[in-house]
Amino acid sequence: MNRVIRACVVVNIVGSTAWADYVPSAYPPVEPVITDVRLTTPDRLSAGGPVRIRFQVTAKSPVRSPARLFLHLVRDDKVYHVAVLPGGRDAIPADRFVPGRAIELGPFETTLPTDLSGGAYKLVGGVYREPTVAEKLVTIMGPADNGPAGSRSHTEEDRFPQPPLIINTGTFSDKFGTP
Repeated sequence: MNRVIRACVVVNIVGSTAWADYVPSAYPPVEPVITDVRLTTPDRLSAGGPVRIRFQVTAKSPVRSPARLFLHLVRDDKVYHVAVLPGGRDAIPADRFVPGRAIELGPFETTLPTDLSGGAYKLVGGVYREPTVAEKLVTIMGPADNGPAGSRSHTEEDRFPQPPLIINTGTFSDKFGTP
């Protein structure tokens, strides 16, 4: 299916307008190769701590090129951490994937950010350029609360709250001098 993209170009020199048509190349659709991805990691992780993770990947046909894995830490549709695995210039050779058979990859390690708040997150992992992903719910133990959100221990300030601080910058008097 060819699409025509029409663009309007405004030229400032003489104040004229020019129209141009562009037909993008029709690339053949690429059939997905990976049919299943599974993640293995502990259910409880610590902010600032390491994450050791294993992938189990099943391909239905030969993989076209060396593969890289990704791992995203997601909460409320926001991504808090991204890891490309294996790191550096290493990639998983295409001949490592055997069609129809699950292969184990890893363990890989990444370090979570130190400023994560505690609570429930989702790990999303997969193979780059492939639509099949795996998701796993995990609980992050935040550094500030030493536990999931809402489970921190009570401090003296929690038990004896202070009244709000009110700063008075002066008094108002009407035209008769009455405060």
